[in-house]
Amino acid sequence: MSAKYPVSAILAAFLLVACSPHPGAGKWKAVSDNELGIRNISILFEGKATFETAKKDVAVWHCFWGGESENTAVMNCTPSSDEERREKYRFVTTEEDLGQLLYQGRVVATFKRMPYK
Repeated sequence: MSAKYPVSAILAAFLLVACSPHPGAGKWKAVSDNELGIRNISILFEGKATFETAKKDVAVWHCFWGGESENTAVMNCTPSSDEERREKYRFVTTEEDLGQLLYQGRVVATFKRMPYK
């Protein structure tokens, strides 16, 4: 009966390590104006993200994301202006709390991580 506890402890330790947050998770602020008019992006730990575009398509974008690599998250997004439309973005984190939002392989905005409050 005591053999259950070491196995449970090892399994729990593995699961805790596997659930570490992706470096893209957090709140991000645009470092400059960009072609889509995005000011902020929120990439939440539970696989959801949102951002608002103020140019081209004026909309709030609701996304589901998953980690593609250690520093890249793929986001499948739908604009509030057209709920049938789906677009894929990538968010790539770089050193010093910077991130880039890419669309069709092209950088559309650069962001700086905002501190947790």
